[in-house]
Amino acid sequence: MVSIWSNPAVLIPLAIVAFFAISFLPGFIAALFEKRMVWPYQRESEFLQPQPAAKDSAANPYRAPATQTPVAVTPYGDATCRKLEAMGFRYRGVHYDRRRGLYQLRYDFWLSPDQLVLAMVGGGTLAGIPLAGTSLYSRLGDGRCLVTIDEPKSQDSDPSGLTLQIVVTHADLDELLNRHRQRLAEYGQSTVPYSAQAPLDDHRAFRMRRVEVLRERGLVRFLDQENNAWKYTLKGAWTAIAGLYTRELKRQLKEPGRERVARQGERGYAAAAGPGARRGQGIIRQLEFFCWMMLVLGFVIPLSRGGGPVNRAQLIFRLAVPAFALVLLLLLQIIKRVVFRP
Repeated sequence: MVSIWSNPAVLIPLAIVAFFAISFLPGFIAALFEKRMVWPYQRESEFLQPQPAAKDSAANPYRAPATQTPVAVTPYGDATCRKLEAMGFRYRGVHYDRRRGLYQLRYDFWLSPDQLVLAMVGGGTLAGIPLAGTSLYSRLGDGRCLVTIDEPKSQDSDPSGLTLQIVVTHADLDELLNRHRQRLAEYGQSTVPYSAQAPLDDHRAFRMRRVEVLRERGLVRFLDQENNAWKYTLKGAWTAIAGLYTRELKRQLKEPGRERVARQGERGYAAAAGPGARRGQGIIRQLEFFCWMMLVLGFVIPLSRGGGPVNRAQLIFRLAVPAFALVLLLLLQIIKRVVFRP
C-alpha cells in the first residue's frame, strides 16, 4: 500500500500551506499586539531629558530609563545624509523613537530644495535587530502620500489606501530618488510641497489623518487620550499583514537577491550603475533564483516520489539537473565578481 505522504499531489500542497502559515502567523500576531504611534518621533532635546522610573520597570521592555543615550548614526546613515546634503537637501533635525526600550532607533529628516520630497534616514536596532533604511515621502493633490523606500524591513502596510508605497530593495540613493520622482510623474497629479519651516508638521498631519481613516473603518483602536498610541484590531491586523505579505512575496519574486547588494556606507558598496549595468545585474539575479529553484526541485521531487530511479537515463537526469544548476551558480558568481565588482 502506497503511503499518502509519498504522493506529490498531497505532499507539495501541504508543504506550501505549512510554509505560508509559518511565515504569516508571526507577522499577524506581532501586528495584533504591537503598540504603534501616530507620531513615534521625539526631538533630541526631549528624548535626552531624564525620565521617571516606571513602576513595572523590571518586567516592561518598553520602559523609559532614567537617562537616555543618543542612538549613534550607522555608517549607512552617515553616508546617506552626506549624500543628501550634497544634493542640496536641507537638514530638518534628528529624532529618536519615543517608545525606547526595544526601539533603539534614530531618524534624520531632510527636505529637498523644491520642498516636494521629505527624506527620512533611519537606523539603529529593533529588539536587537539592526535596521537601516531611507524613506522618501511626497504629498499628492488628492490627499495621498507617495512613499519610496530602499529597505524591505522598513515597509509597513496601510489598509487605508492613503499610502502608495513601493520598495526598491537596497537601491543606491540616486536610484531611489530617480525612481521616486519617476513615480511622481507617472501619477500625473499635482504635488503638494512641504512647509519650508515645519515640514514635519505636514508629515504628522498626514499620519494622523491616515490613522483616523483606519479607526473609522474599525481597523484600529486608540490606546490613550491623546490619540497617539494605537493598535490594530483583529480585522485590521489580518488586513494589514495580508496586504504586506502579498506585496513582499511579489517583491521577492521580482527582486531576488537584491538584499545582498551593499549600500552606501557599507563594505562592498559600488555607486549606482548605468541602466545597462542594472539590467545585467537584474538578469543575473533572475538566473540565480532559477538555479536555486532547480537545486531545490532536483532534491525534493525525487524524495516526494519515493524509491530510486527506474533506469540509467533517469538516474543521469536526476544528477544532471542539480549539477547543472550548481555549475551555473558558480559561473554567475564569477561574472558578478569580474564584471560588476565594486
